[in-house]
Amino acid sequence: MLRYGVRCAIAILLMLSGCGPSSTSKPAGTSADPVLSCERVADVCRLDGSRLGVCVQAKAGSGFACQSQH
Repeated sequence: MLRYGVRCAIAILLMLSGCGPSSTSKPAGTSADPVLSCERVADVCRLDGSRLGVCVQAKAGSGFACQSQH
């Protein structure tokens, strides 16, 4: 009986350990997870390889733009 409980516990732990962010989830918009295209003001965005920027409101009615932090 105890062996069955241990097996069930191990199976549950293995199933839960596979849960995490999926590769299709959107980036968070932080410096650790920058967005590639701006959709919200103040998100951190990637300008190119290693340079980061901040999403800003572009001209009225034209959406958002990634502005360099430096």
